[in-house]
Amino acid sequence: MMSFTRIALPLVGNNSIKFQLNRCVANKKRLQGRLRDNIYIYVVAGSGGQGIEKLGKIGGDGGSVYAVAERRTSLEQLVRFKNKFVGSSGDHADWKRLRSKSGRDLYLPVPRGTVVWRADGSQLTDLNREGQEVLLVRGGKGGGPDNISWTGGRGNRSHFRFELKLIADSGLVGYPNAGKSTLLNKISRATPKIADYPFTTLRPHLGSVWYPDNKNVTVADLPGLIEGAHLDRGMGHKFLRHIERTNCLVFMVDINGYKHSLTHPFISPLRAIINLGVELDLYLPGLCERESILLVNKMDSEGAEEKYDNLLNDLKSYMGTEHRVQFPMFQNILPISAKYSQGLDEFKTALKEIIETINIEKQREREEQISADSNDDISFEMKK
Repeated sequence: MMSFTRIALPLVGNNSIKFQLNRCVANKKRLQGRLRDNIYIYVVAGSGGQGIEKLGKIGGDGGSVYAVAERRTSLEQLVRFKNKFVGSSGDHADWKRLRSKSGRDLYLPVPRGTVVWRADGSQLTDLNREGQEVLLVRGGKGGGPDNISWTGGRGNRSHFRFELKLIADSGLVGYPNAGKSTLLNKISRATPKIADYPFTTLRPHLGSVWYPDNKNVTVADLPGLIEGAHLDRGMGHKFLRHIERTNCLVFMVDINGYKHSLTHPFISPLRAIINLGVELDLYLPGLCERESILLVNKMDSEGAEEKYDNLLNDLKSYMGTEHRVQFPMFQNILPISAKYSQGLDEFKTALKEIIETINIEKQREREEQISADSNDDISFEMKK
């Protein structure tokens, strides 16, 4: 029976390792606050054991290396101490057994949502389901009559890139310092960094919003967008790759507008919404058309009520123009104050209703697809 080895992961640390695809050399310089969502590894399968031609004894096969999606793990845990992984070799043949023991297969645990890329840039697979696995490199055959020689085959080896794309029910979209981290801190147990300066969030944070009926909705707080994010400016693709899998978008704007610095122009709440929609659509056409909620934050500030009324009028006028760009169709527009928890109950209720509706629709589509596949199988059997 084939055995396997599952590597034991150390506790999560703050190590940040810079990889080069051609050499995969690790630089163990510690950098704080980084989520490893893009790593390179070098994988070597085990070699086959040597056979004995005179006795007809066959060497054991080398262990293969797999990647498997698991809960409560991360890419930074996987490469904390090393970025080269080697499967065990098969035993050499001896006079006691006809076939020697094969090497243990090695399973590398990765988080759900990991995309596996080959060294040539082609995609191998997308690990979305817990327990889903993929063969990275196959172990060498043991030495025997099936091989050209009895020395045992060499295990395959290759470089791979693992890219993490967060799987969440909803994603917070907004300019830097719009209040997304504060919101996530209030509605879940996540503890993202909060401060009064742009780009506080340097990595995605994932929180779960729990409801009295024991159901929950996952919300991802993602780094703030700027113009040109689809061209990888600012946080760029580091942000946008994580929003591809979300079912609902939560747009969040500051009622007082946004100004990155004294040298940058002021951006009104309406312009912020327009820019966010444009960036999403340029990165992935159709992304902006997903179910969405608009949260107008910092309603506790002076003059916020008047500014909110003006924003609603501006939205109505803009939607009526002929030359408007790709724009999200909000199911709800809610004024809130994340800092003082005002309006958050209404937001949580609206979010749950949207996610449940989406899940019901997806379940119906899956059932229809299964039914259609079954009918195709029946028609094929009848034709035979």
